[in-house]
Amino acid sequence: MLVVLGAVAMLGWKVWLQQRAAQALALAYLRRECKKQGFQLLDDTVALTRTRLQLRQKRLLVLRTLAFEFSSDGADRYRGELMLTGQRVTLISGFPVARQWAE
Repeated sequence: MLVVLGAVAMLGWKVWLQQRAAQALALAYLRRECKKQGFQLLDDTVALTRTRLQLRQKRLLVLRTLAFEFSSDGADRYRGELMLTGQRVTLISGFPVARQWAE
């Protein structure tokens, strides 16, 4: 029983570490992207909104959707989403709307 409990705890720890790494990757990517597009990343945070598993080419991948907020002038607030497949950014949404409104 103790061995099973230890194995579950280790698995939980590994999942938690991977989640933290994914959030750090997303945050670094968003900082660069906001700077490149002339936006301000608000609160300097990302929030996990969805996690799911997907089987692709006989590999199990973790798909994470993270939400963030950004501004074009510091007074407004827009919401965006970033999707990670494994440790790779595969989708980012939200910037074109803000760019259109900011002009």
